[in-house]
Amino acid sequence: MKKICLCITNYKKEEFLERSIRSCVTQIPYEIKIEIFLVNDGSRKFNKKKLLREFPSINIIDQKKNKGVAYASNLALKKTNSDYFMRVDADDYLAMKSCLILSSILNDNSNLPFVYGDILQIDKNGFNKILKRNNRDILLQHGAGIMFRTKYLKKIKGYNIKLKNCEDFDIIMRMEKKYGNGYHIPVSYYRYYKTKGTHLSNSKNRKKYLGILKKKYEKYL
Repeated sequence: MKKICLCITNYKKEEFLERSIRSCVTQIPYEIKIEIFLVNDGSRKFNKKKLLREFPSINIIDQKKNKGVAYASNLALKKTNSDYFMRVDADDYLAMKSCLILSSILNDNSNLPFVYGDILQIDKNGFNKILKRNNRDILLQHGAGIMFRTKYLKKIKGYNIKLKNCEDFDIIMRMEKKYGNGYHIPVSYYRYYKTKGTHLSNSKNRKKYLGILKKKYEKYL
């Protein structure tokens, strides 16, 4: 049986964190082997004891200094011996059977380096829209919820810790250069909670990092 690692990264998202964890824990009953790593990236309101009481099956890495999503994700990547690896943001969550659907595609297609679907974007008022990741720009700017082959991630040495934003853009490009394109399925299994002004996608540094990466990978875009 193939094993999946779900990595939840948290920084100041405690308001949504339990929902994210619960969505990952509920993937487990579907005849697949899953381990969950929750990496607290220096968030001071993080309550490790409370979460372990409520979710005793998860693995918690509690680092005291904020070092970014890339660094936090690599901590879980180094510890796992899973076949597949997927990152989940602390304010987002997975639909039921997400892992079953994605892992089934990788199980049956050994040539694929990763698989991904669409995103249901939800705002604080409950309004939603589907972000279609067959659109390349949307894929590169929304990289959470992609299921990678762990061995490939490790071979390219994981996420680039020098990037404090757009780390998903970079890792998708490096995976494609090395192992080829992933596979898109038109199912919106990943729930992206859009928060005004506080999300990394709204960061003032994002344009700078996007500019650097687009120039670096210009001939592959």
